[in-house]
Amino acid sequence: MAAGLALLCWASSGGEGRAFDFFGLFGSPEQAKPTQDGLAYDVAFEGVGDDSRLAEALKDASKVWRLRLEPPSSGIALSRRVISDFGDLADALWASGYFDASVTVTIAGVPVTPEGAGADAAGRAAEASRGTALVPIRYTVAPGPLYQLRNVVIYDARTKGLIDPALIDRERMGADPTGPARAATVRSTQTVWIDQLRAQSYPLAKVVDMKPVVDHRLRIMDVAVTIDPGPRAGIGAVTVKGSPGVDPRVEVLGQHPRDVSSRPPPVMWARAWMRPARISGSRLFT
Repeated sequence: MAAGLALLCWASSGGEGRAFDFFGLFGSPEQAKPTQDGLAYDVAFEGVGDDSRLAEALKDASKVWRLRLEPPSSGIALSRRVISDFGDLADALWASGYFDASVTVTIAGVPVTPEGAGADAAGRAAEASRGTALVPIRYTVAPGPLYQLRNVVIYDARTKGLIDPALIDRERMGADPTGPARAATVRSTQTVWIDQLRAQSYPLAKVVDMKPVVDHRLRIMDVAVTIDPGPRAGIGAVTVKGSPGVDPRVEVLGQHPRDVSSRPPPVMWARAWMRPARISGSRLFT
């Protein structure tokens, strides 16, 4: 039974037993080990408090965090890796609704800036830990206030004016974004809008532009979204094919609705057409 839960393979190397976890049941290491070949480091983000969502967003954006199991070969390479993080961390903070945020970072206690100041000194300080200890990298984040969404306006790319309210029902659940000014909130709402348009026979509907406007005094964000509904699609000829013995009446059952303004999904029609034929053993639609 134990073998069925986890397969461990032991190999001998220099008298030391090593376990290989093929299925990842025991997790992955959080950091590399110090060696002479590279500068392993320990990275931490401080100042985010209990905001686990922000902490994860910063980790996802940070190259230093993602490559923590791949130590750079030199101190200056480590400094360059850290410096390359600044732009991505700023993007992550803004996307999370923090538009007055700031980030500072130290490598082995030496501060570095986005412009590269301190990189050489930080690299030399990091080299002192080669093969003996992890190089500490500390990001200190000051998120500032969390901005809120105020107005989200939808424009029609064809008319350059406001989109027809009949096309998008802002009263539906999830169709009117509110709360923190997070990019993910606006993106998820755009999906709801496009789904509404496609349900009304606009299969090529797409968002073509999104322009956020941030008011730092009021700590709010307005967003202008432009959508191109595309052409409206009708219903073409419908044919039904099957194996020998399929009741031919399936092919002439009723007329499918030509009015594309309000219709059920195609699979629902197909079920309705198939049902009167009473095809024995059919598994086309379940």
